[in-house]
Amino acid sequence: MTRCLDGGTLFKTLRPFNRSAIFLLIVLSLFIAGCGVRVANSNWPGLSASGDVAYVAFGSSVIAVDIVNEEQIWTFPAEPQPGQQFYAAPSVVEQDVVVGDYGQTGGIFSPGVKVSVFGLRQGEGSVPSVVWTSAESLIKDRIIAPPLQIGDQVFIGTADNYVYALDASNNGTLQWQFETGHSIWGQPTYEDGILYVSSLDKSIYAFDSATGDMLWESSTGGSISDKARLNSDLVYVSSFDSMIHAVDKATGDVQWTAESEAGIWGAPAFADGVVFYGDLNGNVFAVDGDSGSELWSERFASYMVAAPVVKDGVVFVSTAGLLDKEPAERVGSLIALDAETGDELWRESIPSPLFTTPVFIQDSIVIAFVFQDVLNLVVYDTVDGSDLWTYRPTSAAE
Repeated sequence: MTRCLDGGTLFKTLRPFNRSAIFLLIVLSLFIAGCGVRVANSNWPGLSASGDVAYVAFGSSVIAVDIVNEEQIWTFPAEPQPGQQFYAAPSVVEQDVVVGDYGQTGGIFSPGVKVSVFGLRQGEGSVPSVVWTSAESLIKDRIIAPPLQIGDQVFIGTADNYVYALDASNNGTLQWQFETGHSIWGQPTYEDGILYVSSLDKSIYAFDSATGDMLWESSTGGSISDKARLNSDLVYVSSFDSMIHAVDKATGDVQWTAESEAGIWGAPAFADGVVFYGDLNGNVFAVDGDSGSELWSERFASYMVAAPVVKDGVVFVSTAGLLDKEPAERVGSLIALDAETGDELWRESIPSPLFTTPVFIQDSIVIAFVFQDVLNLVVYDTVDGSDLWTYRPTSAAE
């Protein structure tokens, strides 16, 4: 039986959202890419996890929910600001949370948008404290990609093509910036002093994280809308050219590519020497991480936007609906597959398309979706798919 935690305290902060520009960008990108999938016109939440807590950016608020104790911990901001929206998943390292907003319109006398990055500190209260906020004139366009915290540095990608490095120990001041050829929608990836950034300009970049010096750029045949994945020697990126690209960490040289039937939106997953990915035609693939040779594939009618995730020999894929249905009629599924064979282990139907990549908390998998303008967090047991409990804040429309 599903147990629901009603978040009445979010009555004011999580109101019906503005079906706004983020999806206009997304639908436009799909049209340009020619992938032939019509996505429902709704925004999706940004989801991350740390310890036992799930963090969700949705509409006018960011919330923290203790999944184990089944309680909301805090909401930010305490009072929503007019026009301010959050979509990028928060970055959490211990007590420090960094979140960027989707911007507020500047008003009639200030064209454009006002975009902010907030450095928050979790404590005992119902609202985290603001430690720093980025300079008002620094970031000039919307933040879709989740931030990344590494030590005192915070890395931010923006819709106007920039990657920024900020100093969290010095009030979020700018350390360096770099302009790519198009928007950045995927969270940067870091390892051993090198920052990897994917862009809709069809390229993956490697930077010296301390200085911002570009070490190499590797191009693909299509836009890259999600983050890179790493193994010991390779960087894996998915692309709207219907391929996974594996490039050398040191040089950016392409080592192999693996094909799919359609564009690949979500980042690939990597576990135990195998790369897993799903495409917009509803196919899921497993390929050898060293060579790209196919190990297995499975076809589902539902297209896939969220990235697959892997835990304990199981691949979890999130689907966004049947392609032969109108967007408003599409429903999603969370499907568990045997990582070695691709055999289906269990499946749960979701009343709305799943666009957000799930997260793991202990032995549970957490999904986030929007149904009838209300945020839902649903927690499943990873072993058998049993529905453990649901968090559903009250909508101001009710």
